[in-house]
Amino acid sequence: MSTAAIQRAQAAAQVNANATTAQIFGLLTNPTVNVCTLPLVGNTSQKRLRVTAVGYVTTGTTTNVTATLIGIAGQSQPGTPFTIGNWTTIAASTARAVNSASAPWIIEADLIYDNVSGKLHGKFSAEVNNLVDNWAAITGVLTGLSDAPANTMPVALFGVAITFSAANGGNIGNLGDFSLDA
Repeated sequence: MSTAAIQRAQAAAQVNANATTAQIFGLLTNPTVNVCTLPLVGNTSQKRLRVTAVGYVTTGTTTNVTATLIGIAGQSQPGTPFTIGNWTTIAASTARAVNSASAPWIIEADLIYDNVSGKLHGKFSAEVNNLVDNWAAITGVLTGLSDAPANTMPVALFGVAITFSAANGGNIGNLGDFSLDA
C-alpha cells in the first residue's frame, strides 16, 4: 500500500525549554499565538492514517526527553493552545536520556477514525536517541468526533510537544517534519 501526504504542517518554531513542563510547538511564522497543528479533514472514515513527527533535541544538562503526540476533537484548537492539559495525549515516548548532547527523535501513530462510533483508535511507536518504544495502543482515544458537515470541517487536530526532565537554558526542541498520510 502506498502512502501520500494529505497534510503537512507548516514550519515549526524551536522550543527553548528552560522548564520541565511539556512544550508545545508553535508556528515558525507566529510561535506565540498559533500552534503547529495538522487538521484531519475530508473523507477519512475507516481509512488507515499515519501521523509522523520527526525532529531533534539538544540538552544543556543531564536530562530525559519525552516526545508526545497530542490531539483534540473538533474544529479549532483550544482557547489556550500552549497548555498541555487542554489537549489529549494520544501517544508519548518513554523518557530517554539525552545528556548534554543532541539526538534525533520520531513518533509515529497508525490511526483509524470511524464516523459511526465517532472515535479515533490506533497504535504508536517512538524513538528518542536511538532507543525505540515498540508498537503499542495509543494512550488517549479521541471520542465525539464528527466529519459533518459535508466532510469539510476538521474532525480532529494533532500537535506535538517535547518535555525535558530538567530545566536548562540549553534545552532546545526542534520539529523538522510533521505530516498526516493516508
